[in-house]
Amino acid sequence: MSNNAGKLFHYRITVSPPTNFLTDRPTVIEYDDHEYLFEGFSLFSHTPLTNIPLCRVIRFNIDYTIHFIEEMTPENYCVRGLELFASYLFQDILELYDWNLIGPDSDAELSGCQRFHFMPRFVRFLPDGGKEVLSMHQVLLYLLRSSKALVPEEEIANMLQWEQLDWQKYAEECKGMIVTNPGMKPSSVRIDQLDREQFNPDVITFPIIVHFGIRPAQLSYAGDPQ
Repeated sequence: MSNNAGKLFHYRITVSPPTNFLTDRPTVIEYDDHEYLFEGFSLFSHTPLTNIPLCRVIRFNIDYTIHFIEEMTPENYCVRGLELFASYLFQDILELYDWNLIGPDSDAELSGCQRFHFMPRFVRFLPDGGKEVLSMHQVLLYLLRSSKALVPEEEIANMLQWEQLDWQKYAEECKGMIVTNPGMKPSSVRIDQLDREQFNPDVITFPIIVHFGIRPAQLSYAGDPQ
């Protein structure tokens, strides 16, 4: 329940160039009359990250580089909060079941702790040019508040009567969100489109979540598109 600040090395993760990685609707958490915008992740390591080769990723035919920038360690978190967040995001939502952060012969393994910890960075810019990073406590509270139905059953009939502009505004707000249905496979999906067309006038149905996916080239045979 402490932050182990004196034992962990802190790095801010950033990607360059930012093309196609930035969004015009980043998640915003309101707290204490201020808005905190999501800007990426912090990484905490039990050992210093030295002599690490550049990590390059090609996406959308663009060559990206992932950088780890060492910075002063924020203090408004506890290790248990980071573990709860990681379990929720990486396992329950993203289902990265092979995500193993405990390395061989590491101090982390001996202490029963993960080698790396990740912290989502929700920040607000200060007048002096600095940043304030929102505490993990408030981030977890936000996730709890957000755990509710995308379209409440008792609101369906009313939402179907909305004017087209009102519905488009709501659907646009939902676009890019991750929605989850625990127990389903996959459990979570990104909303790319939200349709409210009713195919049977006698039965009211939930809006349809549309997700657009691209089959990886490694799983496709160029000679047979099907």
